[in-house]
Amino acid sequence: MSHAFILAEVDGRRVVIGADWNGFILQSYRRFRRDNYVVAVPHLVQSIDAGSGYFLDRLDDPYDWLGFVGMGLVEFGRRTGRSWRNPWSKSSRLFCSKAVVKLLQVVGYPGAEHLMPGETNPQDLLNFLVNAAGPDHPLIEE
Repeated sequence: MSHAFILAEVDGRRVVIGADWNGFILQSYRRFRRDNYVVAVPHLVQSIDAGSGYFLDRLDDPYDWLGFVGMGLVEFGRRTGRSWRNPWSKSSRLFCSKAVVKLLQVVGYPGAEHLMPGETNPQDLLNFLVNAAGPDHPLIEE
């Protein structure tokens, strides 16, 4: 997985909220799918609606470029058997998986308190959500 986002419904329309190269954005899911290949949308065991205000207030915030580069160090450490923290992740800025982890933590999603926002990659996040949903809720493929 190379990207993570929040899929929500606003006024009966599906929208994507998330961090991309332009910063923290909101766009229609239709347009998002035109420009991106969506692999899966995992089933959530708890509503995330309570966190919408937090993220709507962050629209147009700049992208966390340094935190994204720091994720490269975290990933390199994982591949070489080391455990490194992201040295440049700023709490005031977001990259894609960091934004989703923060949302899960804001709403008190079960188990999310153990995730490290600046060190969780999109694949880690997908694995977490699939495991949290359990075998009764298989992955929703798009």
